[in-house]
Amino acid sequence: MSSFGALSNIRGPVTDGVTETRLDHVMRKLVVLGMSIVALAIMDSRVQAQAAAASPNWAGYYVGLSIGGRWADNTWKTTNVSPTLASILSTDPNSSAALDNFAARFGGYLGYNWYVTPIWIAGIEADIGWANNGKSRTPIPGTVQSDITVPFAYINQPRGSVSENWDASIRGRIGALIMPDALLFATAGVAWQQIELAGRCFASGGATDWCTLPHNETHATTRLGWTIGGGVERMIGNWIMRAEYRYADFGTFSRTFFTFNPSVPFDDRLTANVTARTHTASFGIAYKLGGP
Repeated sequence: MSSFGALSNIRGPVTDGVTETRLDHVMRKLVVLGMSIVALAIMDSRVQAQAAAASPNWAGYYVGLSIGGRWADNTWKTTNVSPTLASILSTDPNSSAALDNFAARFGGYLGYNWYVTPIWIAGIEADIGWANNGKSRTPIPGTVQSDITVPFAYINQPRGSVSENWDASIRGRIGALIMPDALLFATAGVAWQQIELAGRCFASGGATDWCTLPHNETHATTRLGWTIGGGVERMIGNWIMRAEYRYADFGTFSRTFFTFNPSVPFDDRLTANVTARTHTASFGIAYKLGGP
């Protein structure tokens, strides 16, 4: 019994030592695991903070300048040619013609963006620009005529021109971030276009002159229309670079040219109906106000 008891006393402490060793080993693993989790959480928070700091903030005001080109897409249609003498004049089958042209455009813009979601950005923008678009045509469409009672063709037909200078718009914008620093956007709103129509006619006093009296008239207006377009922007620091295209439609501008004088034997009047549209492509650079 004493030998067996001695053996039992020896095994007891050995078993307890093994248990304590195992528990100590497990505790060490748990401590290491806990410290690893804490370290990973700290690293993750730092990475997220760095990513947030690196991602541009698109919200806020910005102001910029642009350069590009404006294509004037104008169609001149003539009606009511010599209305009091229409019964004795032949009809020109070419009563309309395109007076399209291109000019460099310079402009400025300002706007404000805000986040709708982390990906979608909305905004509002106003812009103004200037270009020297202009196109003339001789003869004015619809004035190639002849007298059907005394067969001869008229010469020295009138000359017509269309010109556009400044334009402006106020538009809404909606876009999606295709990268944290790149925005793909669409835009639409109201637009204004300055437009001028001119008509000139030479009169030599001959019987075959289209105009009985010389004329030089100009009619100018600012047309209200609509515009739609889109583009892409890239932000670097507080600077925003863009490429944009917009289409605008300003309806039809109608004016009657050449004052009627009942004391002369001919009616020089005609009505110009010009449908004005523009296509504008531009590159811009803007500065976002405030912090990044």
